[in-house]
Amino acid sequence: MRYEAMGRNRSQRLNVPRLLGGLNTAVDATLIEDDELADVCNLTPRNGVLMTREAVRAIGEEPLIRQSGSVVLTDCIFRKPMEINGQMCAVVLTCASELTNGDSPMTVQVVSLDGECLGSYVMTINAADYVFAVAPCDVRQYGAPFLLYHHSNVFVPDDASGTMKQVEEDKLYAPLVMINANSTAYEGSGTPSCKSANGVMYEGFNLLTNRYRARFTPSVTTQTAAEYYVLPTKTANQSNVTMEIVSAKGECTVSMITQGDAVGFQLGSTHYTAQAFGAGYIKVSPPLPVSESSGTVTVSCEREGLRVANRIFTASQAIWFGGTQNKRGGTRLFLANKATATLAWSDVDNPFYFPENNYMAVGDTSQQITALEKQGDMLVIFKEREIFYTTYVQGDIDAEAIENGTNADVTAAQAYFPLTQLSPSIGCRCEESVALCRDRLVWMDRDARVYTLVPTGAYSERNVREIGQKIRPWLLEHTTVEERRCATAADHQGKYRLMIGSHMAEFDYNDSGFVNVAGYASGEKAARNMAWFVHRFDGFATSDRVCLISDSADRALLITTLGVSRLNSLIRVLYRFESQKEDRYLTFDNVMNAQTEQHPIASALTTKTYDFGDPVAYKRLQAFYPMMQTDGARIRFISDGVCPAGSDGQRYCAEDTRAHLVLPCIHRCRTFGLRIDAIGAMCIKGMMMKYTMFGNVK
Repeated sequence: MRYEAMGRNRSQRLNVPRLLGGLNTAVDATLIEDDELADVCNLTPRNGVLMTREAVRAIGEEPLIRQSGSVVLTDCIFRKPMEINGQMCAVVLTCASELTNGDSPMTVQVVSLDGECLGSYVMTINAADYVFAVAPCDVRQYGAPFLLYHHSNVFVPDDASGTMKQVEEDKLYAPLVMINANSTAYEGSGTPSCKSANGVMYEGFNLLTNRYRARFTPSVTTQTAAEYYVLPTKTANQSNVTMEIVSAKGECTVSMITQGDAVGFQLGSTHYTAQAFGAGYIKVSPPLPVSESSGTVTVSCEREGLRVANRIFTASQAIWFGGTQNKRGGTRLFLANKATATLAWSDVDNPFYFPENNYMAVGDTSQQITALEKQGDMLVIFKEREIFYTTYVQGDIDAEAIENGTNADVTAAQAYFPLTQLSPSIGCRCEESVALCRDRLVWMDRDARVYTLVPTGAYSERNVREIGQKIRPWLLEHTTVEERRCATAADHQGKYRLMIGSHMAEFDYNDSGFVNVAGYASGEKAARNMAWFVHRFDGFATSDRVCLISDSADRALLITTLGVSRLNSLIRVLYRFESQKEDRYLTFDNVMNAQTEQHPIASALTTKTYDFGDPVAYKRLQAFYPMMQTDGARIRFISDGVCPAGSDGQRYCAEDTRAHLVLPCIHRCRTFGLRIDAIGAMCIKGMMMKYTMFGNVK
């Protein structure tokens, strides 16, 4: 009699050559891809392997600044690096006070990305009013490396006094509001206040100053002497009026006139007097003869109470745009008004001149403008729940339209910026999380969704794509709404790095997962290949604000703000990334004495829970080969099978770079995974598992 022989169960292998799929918490650990991770901390991909992240190290033994006060008025950090004295820098505003109303000192510091404070300046602000915008500029052209806009005033750093100095009135551009006006020979009783200016409106009023100019060019065909010069504003403040007269012979005279006082001047052989009146006109006696007034008369004066400064009164965002696609360049400075959701822009290469007609309302005015960024030839305008963009369109100035008054502002007609909506429901409420990566903007919203802006294609017209589905559950679990609101991001070492409190999330934007996002019609498919990795910094408290600044190269700077809730003071500490095994933090005791603490970097990862293609059949894990190098790691097996005693951990030495043989000897398991914890440096490439499948009878 012959009996059927029991078939032999042959050993099989599962090879995972790379563990570079990143963190995926959107689905169960049994459903993620083989190269994805159910959990990861302080590991980053580098040269095809996972390695321990760089250490953060405090710069120096003392903080950048400490200010005592129970109320934080402003702790703004303008993260867009600007070039100052040949170095890429950030501008830091710090103000803590015991007051909630009244004047308080604010410190403005220029900090290089190498951690050096290049300048510190003081200015006084009202404690109840602290909205600012900072814009870089050419020191050779404007005499300062950056401009600070506060209300309708402009401030520049003054190295001599160590203060932020307000730009003088004479440096602000006084627009030529009216041209080709004729002087008026008034006849009859009374004053010429009932007459209107008879010139052509030319340039718009400046939102930064009330001063303006009006130019009179009397007609030589008029045989009557002209004595009255009517200004375009009737409520002109005539306390400081300048009248410049250039005769047909080239003779020039300049007179300063005070309201009500007659000022004498000499032109040729004749003596004249000029007198200004608050009704908006100037009288010259005796009247300039036709032969003399055939030249030009330019009046520079100041209007009173008409400036529409509220369009830039609460400007909180500033960016140069137009004329170039350089992400730090542009020909016009744009200011976003935080209160009225309007956008104002300057004249060409002149941040001291904001024409009153150069503005537009952006979308729903009840939503604030949260961020301004450039992508290609677009200026992208982020609001709380909307996104718009505008582009530069060359204007057409018609001389005939100027003469007949159809075009009353040539500065506004030089260029147009049409507004187009990108999304009616998605916005950005984490304004500092926006960064340009591979010519695409990436940002996070307060609900922990991460988006990118892609061009429209043949398969989809959706510009805004969500790319953070795999990491969103982790963000919701490990970060708070307030931490996400204060999150900052930067392009650093080819990665989008998002700093959220004491955590940092990142992905490589040169990886195919991000490069090919625009090629998918489905947003879920577009995000499935995104490889996210997260890091934790144990020395940062959850109440601290950590700002990440980078110049897109190897240099990056972390500015940590310890709030008054911890030490009743506002303290800032500078950190940088270094290739070390330990983090170095600066801590403070109760009397604010600084001391350093060393924290070894603890890294960890949890793999997928593998079912080896059959979630029902039992298996026996015979061997496990992790391709890793470490100072010391502990492996814990995650399985529903039977583990013998002592098989829950192993340790390895850094000198052994071969694939390590581990004998888990786990029986009757349906699924298997593992967690690796390491202190110090660790490098892991992949792994191979040898197993036997049970239940097959031949």
